Amino acid sequence: MDDNKILNVLNNYIKNPKMQYAILIDGDWGSGKTYFIKNNFVKDNKNIVYIPLNGIKNREEIDKKIYYKIIENNIPNNITKSKGIKLLKKTGGAIFSITNELIKNVFKIDISGIKNINGSEIISLFKNISDYILVFDDLERCEMPINEILGYINDYVEHRNVKCIIVANEQEINKINYDDNYELKVLSCLKDDIDYGEKQENSTHYNLNNKNTKKVDISKIKNRVLNMYEGNKKYKAIKEKLIGITIKYIPDIEKVYDQLIIEYKNQNEELYGFLKENKQSCIDILKLNNCSNIRTMIFILDRFEILYNEINNINIDKKGTIINLVFRNVIFSSVGIKKGIDKNQGGYQEYKENNNGY
Repeated sequence: MDDNKILNVLNNYIKNPKMQYAILIDGDWGSGKTYFIKNNFVKDNKNIVYIPLNGIKNREEIDKKIYYKIIENNIPNNITKSKGIKLLKKTGGAIFSITNELIKNVFKIDISGIKNINGSEIISLFKNISDYILVFDDLERCEMPINEILGYINDYVEHRNVKCIIVANEQEINKINYDDNYELKVLSCLKDDIDYGEKQENSTHYNLNNKNTKKVDISKIKNRVLNMYEGNKKYKAIKEKLIGITIKYIPDIEKVYDQLIIEYKNQNEELYGFLKENKQSCIDILKLNNCSNIRTMIFILDRFEILYNEINNINIDKKGTIINLVFRNVIFSSVGIKKGIDKNQGGYQEYKENNNGY
């Protein structure tokens, strides 16, 4: 599903009152899903409240973020944004008379007689919270228990009729608490009387009662642990109730490539011309290696820019051919580095051979 189709789904969801559930945009780390949602969906829309969940420890922190963002989005022209934000920062977790003028201007609510009120209570004073669309990003990095944060979001969806969009790496959600008691998990996966869902091969099957049987290798143990313990049951149970549509976000790497190299147009026009001319070569190698990670693409361009400038300063024959070879090898080696391939252990050579020798 391309970016425009995703935007159509989100806009239809917002407009349709019958869709009383949340939408999940699932994407790998570095896929650009946050960039997409912030720059193509949130933009300057005052009714969309973008909430990053990274490091959030409790509901009160989220309440405060929502409260701050709604006021920030609605600060009128007669109050400068910098002044409004400065006032907000002074209040901390409570709202005092210092912000009364701001609240009155934005929401027509007089809180001068209220001595102490928290973010959650302020939100309840808004004339209609369902006018806003809440976007919760980085769900997997939230420090609240997964069932608690999803329960919090569900309260907005089910009881306050608020449209909610969740942006997350679902694969990482399934690994939450995965490292807890890892040693015991490994020991449990050495047992021979459990069906691990793997092909049973007598030559490699580990049997505690048979010393002549070969030991299972480390990679197989890791796979067994994954099969038995990966997957957050609480998340899956709540997700079924809360999330109605899951969208897998996969970036259009050709479009991303064009966006990334445009900065070189003014900085280094010759380099920009080379990158533009060799776009397809880069895209083909990335697709060959199943790589759509934007951070990896940025890493490639940064590394190549340094080498390109160095080679251009050297007086050598066949400079164009050398630059082409360097570009291709930078792409392959960068993808290998980001995938964790260790060239010192022979993995890099195998990686190169598996990619037609480049």
